[in-house]
Amino acid sequence: MPILAEPSMVDKNIDKKVDKKLNEPVDKPLETISIDKQALKDFHQEGIRSLEHLKRTGLHVTHQEVSAWMNSLSTNNPLPRPQVHL
Repeated sequence: MPILAEPSMVDKNIDKKVDKKLNEPVDKPLETISIDKQALKDFHQEGIRSLEHLKRTGLHVTHQEVSAWMNSLSTNNPLPRPQVHL
């Protein structure tokens, strides 16, 4: 399944939001931890916009392309970031 990589559609603060959540201490039982409903809604809306963009333009990056790139990042010869294509 193709993956859309449209930089203008990516929430620029998503990394900070995720880091903040991951770094929060877990001092409650897991079943009582609330989900940030707005962040979940934003994530869902971003997915819908990305899918609509894919359907409109056909531009995408495949899973294999992204996986190869990500796996190369920890090597001495990292690959360039995959480019969107039809």
